[in-house]
Amino acid sequence: MGPNVSTVRRSRGLTAETASRAGELGRHVRQVGQPRALNSVHIATFFAGGAIGSQTGSIVCHAYGWTGVTVLGTLLPILALLYWATEGRASAHTTS
Repeated sequence: MGPNVSTVRRSRGLTAETASRAGELGRHVRQVGQPRALNSVHIATFFAGGAIGSQTGSIVCHAYGWTGVTVLGTLLPILALLYWATEGRASAHTTS
């Protein structure tokens, strides 16, 4: 059993809000004087990451339903936290 139409509409609204915030971030970066090339790379990377994340969520929802989406939504931040925690220790050892 897949998501209903109202759920899909809400998720599209969240995607549009995220894209809007990315635009705001891009304007802010330009205002503080970052070079345009760096700003372009940042926005392109941000957009690509969002697109990959959206597609991954859709694939997982289609294959495993909301349980899979919930597991994915729980697992990814945990992995990011573990990466962040170990990356800080690795850089501290190399600077000593």
